[in-house]
Amino acid sequence: MPPKASVGKEKLVDEDEEPLQAVILADSFNNRFKPLTTNKPRCLLPICNAPLLDWTLESLALAGVQEIFVICRSHADQVKAAIQNSRWANPASGLKITPILTAKQTFSPGDALRDIYTHGIIQSDFVLVYGDLVSNIRIDDVVRAHKERRRTNKDAIMTMVVKEASLAHRTRSPGDSAVYVLDRETAECLHYEPVTGYPPKKVVRIPREIMKEHSDIEIRHDFIDCAIDICSVEVPSLFQDNFDYGDIRRDFVHGVLTSDLLVKNIYCYIAKEGYAARVKDTRSYDAVSKDILSRWTFPLVPDDNYPGDTAYEHLRGNKYVAADVVLSRYALPLRPPPL
Repeated sequence: MPPKASVGKEKLVDEDEEPLQAVILADSFNNRFKPLTTNKPRCLLPICNAPLLDWTLESLALAGVQEIFVICRSHADQVKAAIQNSRWANPASGLKITPILTAKQTFSPGDALRDIYTHGIIQSDFVLVYGDLVSNIRIDDVVRAHKERRRTNKDAIMTMVVKEASLAHRTRSPGDSAVYVLDRETAECLHYEPVTGYPPKKVVRIPREIMKEHSDIEIRHDFIDCAIDICSVEVPSLFQDNFDYGDIRRDFVHGVLTSDLLVKNIYCYIAKEGYAARVKDTRSYDAVSKDILSRWTFPLVPDDNYPGDTAYEHLRGNKYVAADVVLSRYALPLRPPPL
């Protein structure tokens, strides 16, 4: 069945505008979930009884995205079959989803974006996410802010979505954080420095020129990278021109900001509301599962806008019961035997 429409929901995309496109990188480009991903891609692993990819598609549908390209190499046949057999294949869903098989030599997000450039499928500004994203952030608001900025600054090629969070936040990966140097007034990212968990990084070097050219900056280490980017059409071509760009953050963002030849700007959008997290490892898998059941991802919850096939009812204590199940008032859950 097609996605549920919210009553009185404002129209997200103007009729005169080009359809909003999105690119989903369905490959994880790492082995963190092996052996679970030996015979199945990470984006099809179930979370709260629905494939991860379906949660990502639901997130984009809520934002008004109309055309989605799913870029896949590993287990591409399974990804295509999952899309064809899902409710998103229904024309009434409002989404046009096109799976694209990349070359066998695609080993990084940079390789995938170079394939996107080769296919020539991007016609306007687009949303770039991974196939393991769960989010209820109003991406349409980020797109509007990005396009408004592009009207006055054609060199603004990317807007990265981040959220403020403590270092101990459970959806924040210990070995995957960064230091952002921002212009306080415009939120332009002036410098990006990845911080590795091991070996621990104790010193971050900020170019002196940034201090001279910008009178009011802020240095932030309290951001969670939501892995949601609004990109201009130029981004895939920049990956094509720079074959050493592999990772989007460590290589592309860092490379653009430190390049003397590329006069391009990258901005941050600090989301004050909403939820966004990637299921990048078993730790985040556990955290995101609990956040969904605790309704931090509303309206993406098991009893409303649920991407799976089963209809659930929400009971007190964050308990979810399938709508066709009748429980005795005396029924108790089985406890596992002691080890």
